[in-house]
Amino acid sequence: PAPVSESLGKLGARIRQARIEAGLSQAQLGQPHFTRAYVSALELGKIRPAMKSLEFLASKLGKPTAYFLEDGEEARKRKERELAVVRASQLIAEGSASAAIDALRAIQSDDIPLAERLAIKKVLGRAFLEAGEMGKAVATLTETLRGYESLKDQENVARTQGLLGGALAGLMDYTEAEAHLESALRATVEGVVRDPLFRVHVLHNLGVVLYERAAYQAALEHFERAATEGADVGDPKWLASLYAAIGMSRREVGDYEGAVSSLYKSEALFESIHNRSRAAEIKFQAARTVRALGNHAKANEVLLDALDAAAKAGNEALAVRIEAFRGLCRAEEGYQAEALAILEPLLHRAKATCNDRARFVADFTYAKVLAAMDPARAADLLKEIAKDLEAKGALPDLAQVYDELGKALSRQGLSEEGVVYAQRAYTTSLSAKKGGS
Repeated sequence: PAPVSESLGKLGARIRQARIEAGLSQAQLGQPHFTRAYVSALELGKIRPAMKSLEFLASKLGKPTAYFLEDGEEARKRKERELAVVRASQLIAEGSASAAIDALRAIQSDDIPLAERLAIKKVLGRAFLEAGEMGKAVATLTETLRGYESLKDQENVARTQGLLGGALAGLMDYTEAEAHLESALRATVEGVVRDPLFRVHVLHNLGVVLYERAAYQAALEHFERAATEGADVGDPKWLASLYAAIGMSRREVGDYEGAVSSLYKSEALFESIHNRSRAAEIKFQAARTVRALGNHAKANEVLLDALDAAAKAGNEALAVRIEAFRGLCRAEEGYQAEALAILEPLLHRAKATCNDRARFVADFTYAKVLAAMDPARAADLLKEIAKDLEAKGALPDLAQVYDELGKALSRQGLSEEGVVYAQRAYTTSLSAKKGGS
């Protein structure tokens, strides 16, 4: 028994409210350690529970222990934080990741419980991922992962690994990305995470890693497996991403008509959820596919449409990649000087985005086009790009750079050195598909 006090009354009222919300009787809440009478006395504020007892009851009610101890002002602040996180998640789904980042950064999280702080960081990491800020995503999610590991929260460890794998893939660290994604997938098999949507997301991201390693058929199999297992999920954002992945994989295995069909489905879904940035990306992929079918005029029309959509979405990294492809197309059509005029300004724009993918695409495309006019300078640029990729272990891109470097050296009459790089391109490509370094 404890003296009557306002704080005990509030504690009892909160336990009762949480029990009712959870749909439990007093006896059910107490089982197996406490009687119905004990729970009743708690709710009436007649006794003060030991901390261990309160922790047990809180876990059964799905609430943090602090929920029952904080005062009204703290409860209001906690509710505001919860609503801010929910709103940020909605913004991410709508393609407004930058706005989500601003909202999450505005939350004062220094003096809140670790579990809640980690939940905010996890959503922030996801926002960075969707915004294309892969370095910040990796740093934030790595810190979040360590926090969940310290709490031994295995479910959130796996969920964070799923996000971290996607971010690492964005940084072209495919080996580390695959390790985290495989661990997350095992968690779904072992029952640590019982969430079909999470599982198909992980399957999708593993497919992305295989795609980036140029193992296109294996990637397509992962994507189609995800489509089969996720047939009843009904998440338009996920379906849009999956159709995009299937379309791009089909293009790489030569099924251009199937690719166009999948890409247009993806674009329509992204438009339906107002994700303009991703819709612009899919327009770009559709333009590449239409060009592969041989319809250059239509491809150029779709490409310009994609460039306009990227600008309206404020996605400068994507705009750089689209312009780089435009320059490459003009070079393939025999207009090298015009191509270089498009590509040269991109070098500074790409660097300003702080996006590794955009920077690689701009640098590599420029060097590739330049090789036809100034092979010596192009070779120097390609060697710099190769050095950077070697440090990152980005094997698929490195294989392409070695291949172009071999051609640039051969154009200078340096056939023996050119052959060396051609051989490196071949062995690196094989290693990329196998996942080795």
